[in-house]
Amino acid sequence: MTQLIFIDVGGHLGQSVEVALAPSWRFDHVHTFEPDPACARRIAERFADAIASGRLTVHQAALSNGDGRLALFGDNAKGGASIVANALSEPGAPQTVEALDVNRVLDGLGEDVHFYIKLNCEGGEIAILERLCEAPWTDRIKGIVADFDVVKTGFGYYQKRRVIRRAAAKGLPMVLSEQVMVGKTHASRLSNWLSHYPEVAAPGVKLAPRPQLLKRRARYFLRDMRSAAGLNAKGYQRTR
Repeated sequence: MTQLIFIDVGGHLGQSVEVALAPSWRFDHVHTFEPDPACARRIAERFADAIASGRLTVHQAALSNGDGRLALFGDNAKGGASIVANALSEPGAPQTVEALDVNRVLDGLGEDVHFYIKLNCEGGEIAILERLCEAPWTDRIKGIVADFDVVKTGFGYYQKRRVIRRAAAKGLPMVLSEQVMVGKTHASRLSNWLSHYPEVAAPGVKLAPRPQLLKRRARYFLRDMRSAAGLNAKGYQRTR
């Protein structure tokens, strides 16, 4: 029997884990990847019962295009961090965190699986998506929602555009957060994305995906155009 697996890349404090474990969705297992030790501990403490029951695995690591170590810049506990060197205007002393090869990790979870992947990983989405494009088993991936944090930096837009084109050519089922993340809270936005996949909904759950508001899509468009022009979001600077 095919297992439905939710892959949470960028766990932060477990906001997406809470949604994926909710009774509305029938994921057999949730894997969350959070490289910041303090945040990973918070997730493990908050969802100790789900870990004990075997529904949740917390990985204190980042996913990337290979196994190794990465520098994490910024205080992730305050919501600002990046694995992109020199991206933050005031990065502080970086933490060295473990990085895992996304293809090795996902392939190791089995063949009879369907993956639903949320990417919000402080610039790591570029390396992850490029590596996924190399996987010979992309048919196991049924959905990806990607938030391209790289466009917070000047000229990061061109990395986003390149990866989107490559993912489309590979046939990855990817949508952008500005297209499907609709709602006032993170829980409602993530649920709206998941509601596009009837197979992950619990029996009796009524699905009614809402289209993104024009105002929000315009805001993301302007963010892209600022990045394309070499301008940065507040607290960020050009990548090098």
